[in-house]
Amino acid sequence: MPFRIAARNRLPDFAFLYDNRNAWISCPGSQILTPFGRESERVLPNEIKLDSQFDDKRFGIVVSSFNQPITENLLEGAISALTNAGVNDDLIDVVRVPGAWEIPLAAQYLADTEEYEALICLGCVIRGETSHDQHINRFVSLSLGELGLEFEIPVTFGILTVENRD
Repeated sequence: MPFRIAARNRLPDFAFLYDNRNAWISCPGSQILTPFGRESERVLPNEIKLDSQFDDKRFGIVVSSFNQPITENLLEGAISALTNAGVNDDLIDVVRVPGAWEIPLAAQYLADTEEYEALICLGCVIRGETSHDQHINRFVSLSLGELGLEFEIPVTFGILTVENRD
């Protein structure tokens, strides 16, 4: 099966590979390729396991009101995912903003409090006849990425760009 190198880390022999159906990772000290999304029988060296205990950890959700039928479904899904993972309802804070453009400012406000384990940002931008949607999405995605790096917390990008309301 032919593989193509998608990215190479500065570490020797560390590469992301992909073919038409799978993505794989090759790690230093490992002679195997492990498909992403599948359980490996062998634990990779230097594997970092994240804490999945959510006791007393707060989560912030910023959701835009524009295109509300879509964003309400996103909000319900996010809350459901958090509660199914064991997060108590009283540890989930929801901030509503008018549109996607305002999401980074509200997310920054929440991050500044240093009370949140992660921030979930949700919105929907419908493509129009101009490139307006691209400018909004670029600003929002870059801003949220910078927030995550600055405050060292996960800040998700759940902003949909769709052709129409259907």
